Amino acid sequence: MTGRQELIAKLVSTCLGLAVSLTFTYFGFKYLANVLDPTRQEKKEAQKRVSTSLKSKVEVSCSALPLVPFLFALYSDIDIAYVIDVVTS
Repeated sequence: MTGRQELIAKLVSTCLGLAVSLTFTYFGFKYLANVLDPTRQEKKEAQKRVSTSLKSKVEVSCSALPLVPFLFALYSDIDIAYVIDVVTS
């Protein structure tokens, strides 16, 4: 092999080794964080409750979206943040 081919082979092997090492490190820390966290189950349950709550809020806000162009047509000089507050409330 020539010097250039050896250099390319060394760079490729170094990059692959680095990628494998970083992958194992990432998933290892992720696993340890899950195993050592004593409140893991409570966090999952709270996240599920928040997710269902946000779904219902998104459905309500999506049902109010057709009103936005109507409000802009009527009140073109009103601040956008105020119109969004009106629609969401």
